[in-house]
Amino acid sequence: SDTRPSSGIAILHLIGQCGPLLGTNLFPNSEGPRYARAMWISAAFTLFTAVLALGLRFLLIWENKKLDLKYGVKSEIPLRNGIDPASMQSAVREENYGPNFRFVL
Repeated sequence: SDTRPSSGIAILHLIGQCGPLLGTNLFPNSEGPRYARAMWISAAFTLFTAVLALGLRFLLIWENKKLDLKYGVKSEIPLRNGIDPASMQSAVREENYGPNFRFVL
């Protein structure tokens, strides 16, 4: 569906903010001034977010390749010049997963 990429980005941001949020609450005075445990937890969540972002990128590359196999490479698809304004509404709806749609990387 159309909400899938948006949901993935929202989840990515949600998880990405857990590291700093947990990190700021894990600084007891007894561990100062290095706060090693808090730094490791923040670093772990940052690394986890980077892995998720990389996974999302590879997923979108894979989805684009599937669309290329189904419709052809986007640069080879002829542009539709001279579209009738009355049919423009249906053409816009068709583009959500139509021949000219690709995920932006």
